[in-house]
Amino acid sequence: MLSIITLTTVVVALFSAPTRVVANDETITPSNEATASSSVLPTPPPPPPTPPIISNLQDFEFDINGKLSANYLVYPQDEDEECEAHSLTIGTYESFYELVALDSDGDALKIVFPNYQHGDCVAAWLDVGTDRSVVGHTMPHLHYDDSDDSVGDIDIDIDVEEEAVPQTFREWLHDDVFRKEVCFLNYYSRQNPVKVYWYQDGKDEEQLTMELAYGDKNTKCFYSYLGHAFRTYGIKDHAGEGAEYEIIDELVIQYILVKAFGETPPYQNFGKKTDDFERSIEQTLRSEWTRHTIPKRTFSPLGFAKGRLPGDVFASMGSFYYNNRMNKIREEWDGKGYFVNWWETDVYFVQVPWNLKEKIQIRLRDLVSEWAGTNVEQTVMYGLRQYESGARLLTHVDRLRTHVVSLIVNIAQGNLTE
Repeated sequence: MLSIITLTTVVVALFSAPTRVVANDETITPSNEATASSSVLPTPPPPPPTPPIISNLQDFEFDINGKLSANYLVYPQDEDEECEAHSLTIGTYESFYELVALDSDGDALKIVFPNYQHGDCVAAWLDVGTDRSVVGHTMPHLHYDDSDDSVGDIDIDIDVEEEAVPQTFREWLHDDVFRKEVCFLNYYSRQNPVKVYWYQDGKDEEQLTMELAYGDKNTKCFYSYLGHAFRTYGIKDHAGEGAEYEIIDELVIQYILVKAFGETPPYQNFGKKTDDFERSIEQTLRSEWTRHTIPKRTFSPLGFAKGRLPGDVFASMGSFYYNNRMNKIREEWDGKGYFVNWWETDVYFVQVPWNLKEKIQIRLRDLVSEWAGTNVEQTVMYGLRQYESGARLLTHVDRLRTHVVSLIVNIAQGNLTE
């Protein structure tokens, strides 16, 4: 079972805060400078190809696991032709998504744009990896509406005395859709940093973007864009004098990505025997039992509730996990106690990038506030933990000063036994 645990009071990370850097997008932005040197008028570009029309969301392409097999940009078929989606030239990003029109009389339109009226200029982005059961349910920032006065999802300083400027269609594409969070980790070498270079496909020139020190506390997260390509280099520990950096990996950004280079080492029990672990577990349980008597306030007679997430939240969390499921790492448990039996079975983990984490946590906070009957503040959203066969989590009490109410979300499961 995969779980996300969100706890309650100002956003705090359980790991050291990853450094944020920004990948430069200018080198792949088409130039708008005039270059014609002849009086002969250039041949006008051909009109964009007519996109396919879909009536039912199940008509999209899905992979063998029932997940959306591509990114899709969708808009209503009968939308005003002056809307930019109708004349969109995909350009730089053309191989990283498909443009689709939704039949004005079909069920797909009603699900993706439930409030659509003829003449509205709207569009939506459907993430690759979204489960078939929730396809078409997208988070608010992945919807464009030219009547929306909000400002885009981008880190900019706005003078409070100035009026917020609504996004244009292309600003929405650039800021909220094509811009992707990326996090890199080094588990390749403790002695030598992993070097990450940005490069343009088909060209030899590389640009050093960052160097990664070892371990999850040195994770670096940054913004990149669809189609940006990265090449990583490393030197293995104890490679010997004169060893040179070699290519570890090459990758192209297609979705929000968390990627570790190298493999997390297996757990070590430091010579502890089974009896030692059992005594430590018993002491931990006794301590937690004492701690559970300290809180005096309760929020319901039963103490917990079970429910369903909004479709767009579950779709976002599910697609992120599915796209990064092969990038899981062993969670670092050295010195963190015995709440998870890491000495008996591997415990895997996927970090969630900051911006995505914040969007999800705000929505989860609203659910928890409704259940608790009072407004709660967000403390921390931990991440995706994957429990393998034989894994268990001890009954425990979270941090008493800040973690008052918690939420666990089951994102995916398989190969279950009774």
